[in-house]
Amino acid sequence: MSGVTYYTVSYHMQPIAHFKLHAAALRFMQSDKKRRLDELAEERSYLTDSENRSKLSSIMHALVVREINIKFEDGRGFEEDKFKQ
Repeated sequence: MSGVTYYTVSYHMQPIAHFKLHAAALRFMQSDKKRRLDELAEERSYLTDSENRSKLSSIMHALVVREINIKFEDGRGFEEDKFKQ
């Protein structure tokens, strides 16, 4: 039995990038967060205070790195496991 582990950078549960190394995913997340914060700073004059707080909170908390583990195995034991409860 073998498997694959990779890391996904997601924004509001929508994957935006995939990486083999956790450190690379963290670097990308930090750079994307900085880019989004810079864009928010440029939009600041057009937004109300509540819109700005909402977007800031979204950027700070909705951009995450998730570990994805995929396990490869053959069909042996599938029939027995399928009917267990």
